[in-house]
Amino acid sequence: GDEACDTSFSALASGLTGCSVGGAAIFCFHVPIPTDLKDIVKLPLLQKAEPRRVREVWLEKYATDNRRVAGTIVDKDVDVLLQNTKACPTFLCPLAKGEGYLTLVVQWQGKQCLITWLEEYQQKGPDATPYLCLSLFDELKATSGLGLLRADIVHAGEISKPEAAAIIKFVREWYVSENRFNKWVKVFNQRPQEFDFHEFIRDGGRVVAAPLEKPAPKSDADPLPEKPPERPVEHKPLTELNFTPKP
Repeated sequence: GDEACDTSFSALASGLTGCSVGGAAIFCFHVPIPTDLKDIVKLPLLQKAEPRRVREVWLEKYATDNRRVAGTIVDKDVDVLLQNTKACPTFLCPLAKGEGYLTLVVQWQGKQCLITWLEEYQQKGPDATPYLCLSLFDELKATSGLGLLRADIVHAGEISKPEAAAIIKFVREWYVSENRFNKWVKVFNQRPQEFDFHEFIRDGGRVVAAPLEKPAPKSDADPLPEKPPERPVEHKPLTELNFTPKP
């Protein structure tokens, strides 16, 4: 959290030169975050909209929401993202905080991604709290050629909206880019003893949040009317992570 923002990069990175992934931890995540697009919008209306309009209204819907961030992804990248997250569900996301970095653990469970602080996970294990949940909705891929992304800030004050937006961009880019995925994400999951955290940082493996643009006025023709309160979803346990130095 904020109390650890002065953690230096060197101190944080010293123990992250390799990892092993294995075993199941008892961890359940109860929060009202939907898994289906129909639970958020009137899907038939959106299916009739032009792709450009779909993107506009999806971004407008959350432009003034302090705890949610929206994004989009083209259909071919949706397929790549789902394939790569299934093969390599876990990764790291160093986030600039103060004078240094705090590292987040990213773990995909199907089309949703749980994100928590590495430091807290190392201390609390399966009892660590997810602070951000990223959801991918692909129901409009066939009609508009788009996937819709939404990040929900679970605990306000720990991750800001600009930081959540930057994390969405980071996760999308590192899982979709063939070079970055093969060089870093795949190595982290499949050959953890070869993963070099310092080199990862030098190669751009970090997130620096930028101020969000002022949202444009909402259109009166918004085809995304609000739905009733979203029902809670129970997630599977987070995979336990154990970080050990390279030999």
